[in-house]
Amino acid sequence: MSELNQRALRHWVSPIVLAAALCALQLVTSWPGELIADSREQLHQAMTRNYTDWHPPIMALVWSWLLRLSGRPGSLLVLHQLLHWLGFGLIADGCLRANMRREAWLILLAGAFPVFVFYDRIVLKDVGMASALVAGAGISIWFVVQHKAVPLWALLLFALCITYGALIRTNAVFA
Repeated sequence: MSELNQRALRHWVSPIVLAAALCALQLVTSWPGELIADSREQLHQAMTRNYTDWHPPIMALVWSWLLRLSGRPGSLLVLHQLLHWLGFGLIADGCLRANMRREAWLILLAGAFPVFVFYDRIVLKDVGMASALVAGAGISIWFVVQHKAVPLWALLLFALCITYGALIRTNAVFA
């Protein structure tokens, strides 16, 4: 295989592309997500827009926005899966660009760890916290591992993810 073809193949089979494929596969196999009692209560709050402090209001608020956009309760599952795979994909891609090939693929493989696959199918505040924190870490690590300055837009996305992760679970500040 010529060097040009090898580079084209490496570019096509990037961690971001593979993370997107894994995200799609996970969504197809877990759609529309599993709702436990807490999730059903928050879905009710999202639908009625009557929020209480028994569950994190941010999750019900975001869910209500997503319901207005999509009309489907599974939309929060999609958001959490996108955040999960965005984080792992960005960390792996950053490592690959920083010439840490083995680490890149191992990190991406860690995103498909069976515990994540099992819990990520549940629409739950713990999954939202973990997914948002992983996405925030991925945004910052992508720049840092390559020794690049983090631009303002990336800092704002990082802050948004970390804030969502911290507000969705009362003990998230310890994470």
